[in-house]
Amino acid sequence: MREAEHTRLLASSHDATSAASSSGSVWSRVALGLGTLGVIAAVAALATSPETLMDITLGLGLSLPRETPAQHGLSTKSIRPVASGDGTRPHSALRTEDALVPKLGSHKSGHVATAGAGLVDDTDRDKQFLIPPVVVEKIAGKLAGRKSKHSYDGVLSKKATHASGVLRTPVYIIAMEQSTKDAQRVAEMLERLIKYHGSRAVREHVHITPGINVAGWPDKIELVEYALKSVLAVRSVGEIGALPWLETYANRDKKGRVGDPRASSFPLSHHIGCLYAHLHDWQLSFDAHYETTVILESDAIDPSLLGVELSSIQAVVDNAPADFDLIFLTNREKGGKLAKKFKDQLGNTLRMYHLTEPNEEAGLSSYIVSGTFYKKLRRYLVEHGADMVDAWLSAKLCVKPAFDKNGKFVAWEDNGGGEYRYLSCYHVQQEGFRSVVSDAYPKASR
Repeated sequence: MREAEHTRLLASSHDATSAASSSGSVWSRVALGLGTLGVIAAVAALATSPETLMDITLGLGLSLPRETPAQHGLSTKSIRPVASGDGTRPHSALRTEDALVPKLGSHKSGHVATAGAGLVDDTDRDKQFLIPPVVVEKIAGKLAGRKSKHSYDGVLSKKATHASGVLRTPVYIIAMEQSTKDAQRVAEMLERLIKYHGSRAVREHVHITPGINVAGWPDKIELVEYALKSVLAVRSVGEIGALPWLETYANRDKKGRVGDPRASSFPLSHHIGCLYAHLHDWQLSFDAHYETTVILESDAIDPSLLGVELSSIQAVVDNAPADFDLIFLTNREKGGKLAKKFKDQLGNTLRMYHLTEPNEEAGLSSYIVSGTFYKKLRRYLVEHGADMVDAWLSAKLCVKPAFDKNGKFVAWEDNGGGEYRYLSCYHVQQEGFRSVVSDAYPKASR
């Protein structure tokens, strides 16, 4: 994810509303009727069909959901398998309890809570981020080769038996709402997803979720408060001020801005924003009770980053080990024990490796999480805070035997007394694959 590039394409909300009201085109509905996705969805569509740029002025941004009364408390009791340090102990033999308080009620307002307060029922919160049908239809029409076409079946539904391999898993694409580069990246990603999985699957399962611009706080601070929902339910703001990385939220100045100047400047602001954006999506998936979720950053299909074609993501989900918490889809060095070799519905050969060895891999641009992932991770967040999100997962929680059998942290150092890894992680690679993008695609500069 890149820092937000402010652009003249982004006008005020008043200007956007005026422009949309004066037009009878479908893009009017993008601006006025689809505020939940706002700029990024509209710009993504415009990047796919730039000839429509003169039809609309953009600037609505990503809206936040209305608060709704909690229908039930969120249970915080969970079975938490912890992978053993040597990979030999049965996963099911290791059980523990979530460290969060046993009962959670409802918020009085917003997602800010004091220790012991409850959680809003956000089961349907992610629906606001679904791709607007008009965007899907526009891209489907381009792929179909005629403007009147509003749907596209997709390669997998045409070639695979009984449409096996077609996407049926929720997908979150993280993008900065005021970034034209992210818009171009997302446009190509959506086109590729529709090409393989069809317009219906994309319309039903793919979401564009907001990136976090730390330097812009307090603007959109509600997104951060939602990202910290589980932590704020059991920790006061003062207590969060002592948790690594999460302290950036708690230690803001009186105007709500980042208190530490270093944290509001690149590159640290980027890393902090990246952490909160992923926390936001983990909480979103957790609230929706999904068994599996695919999470992609806007530049996920960059040739230097992607390890498997997007046509294969449902095949990876279908072949995921029963004990997995996290599967990396990024282009990584081969390593770990081969857990499974399989073919997707288009005949591509994929190899899945159990990630257990020390590594220095960076990047979190594409991955899959299970329903157990955030049940485990929120306990760690509440007790220990966070870290630079990609290395924290790949080089620490996935591989370091730094915990006891109950999931309690012991030490990161080698021979520090820990015996178990916190997460059960894998990575998958497609044989002979290299992502192909257009010449206009904004390449990653990580």
